[in-house]
Amino acid sequence: NTINGVNGEYYIAVGDIRFDYDNEGGGGTAFSQGELITGTGGGSPTGYLVSLIDNGTTGTLVLRNVHGTFTDNQTITGGTTGRTALVNGAVNSITPSKQAPFGTFAGGKLFGARGVWITNYAGSDGNNFSLIDSTGTTQNPPTTVSIIVNSIVSGDRVSVFRTIGNNEIVDKSVYTSDASANTSGSGTFTVTVAITADTPTTGTLRVVNRDASGLILDEQSYSYSSWTGSVFTLTGGNLTQTYDSNDTAYVPYIDVTASSTSVSVNVSFVTNRYVVTRVRKKGIIPFAVTGQLTNSGLTATAIRTNDSIVT
Repeated sequence: NTINGVNGEYYIAVGDIRFDYDNEGGGGTAFSQGELITGTGGGSPTGYLVSLIDNGTTGTLVLRNVHGTFTDNQTITGGTTGRTALVNGAVNSITPSKQAPFGTFAGGKLFGARGVWITNYAGSDGNNFSLIDSTGTTQNPPTTVSIIVNSIVSGDRVSVFRTIGNNEIVDKSVYTSDASANTSGSGTFTVTVAITADTPTTGTLRVVNRDASGLILDEQSYSYSSWTGSVFTLTGGNLTQTYDSNDTAYVPYIDVTASSTSVSVNVSFVTNRYVVTRVRKKGIIPFAVTGQLTNSGLTATAIRTNDSIVT
């Protein structure tokens, strides 16, 4: 394949130079990754745009396969978009890693070359790489830990909740509902603070409807497909009622019906959390065990004891 204008077998880096720009204008759209960037004067330098930070009329470009020299205050033009801008400040060179263009692998860990970004990796590999951004700064991903519940059977209801301490009291006030955003029929749920990084990427949001004194009136569960900032995006159904600032919410780490002998989830580690693991199903005595999620993760083993009074 051709990568940024270079035959793939000769591709040796993600960029040759990096520079800021300002005074962007002209053309119909913003600069586009993959297009040829040409500078005016000084031999008309060229390079393929492989990484773009676009802040409106200012931003940053990383160019690959550069010929000639780009300089401060030089006008640049996008070959596809026709967009123009001025080089703003020093032009920084990026030294290619010819022997390992995408990174090196040592001790079970990938050390990415400068500017390489990894996506669509297995959750179990979340701690197995270290990257270097286009500025040359090392960027390590957040530590990912696993929460696992073993020794269950298909059909068991399995939940792992944050608690208010080393006990079985579920913390149902992790978040407070926004005062006005969460109206009946809405496809999102907004809380008043940033959602914590150890919240599963998808899962179940539980919303607790309270009166002005804090008394719980009812509790509803909503599935969410993603979250960002302070907003959960719901899936499979919108809010069934309107919530206000009296109401609270929380997200179990696990809240599923098992389909095998274990269930698990990978989350970013933020801090130690006290949790309670519960396993329930008609025919067994409800099981509960307390524990603590640490930077080593958490594994709970259920004990399924037949309930002799169930026929």
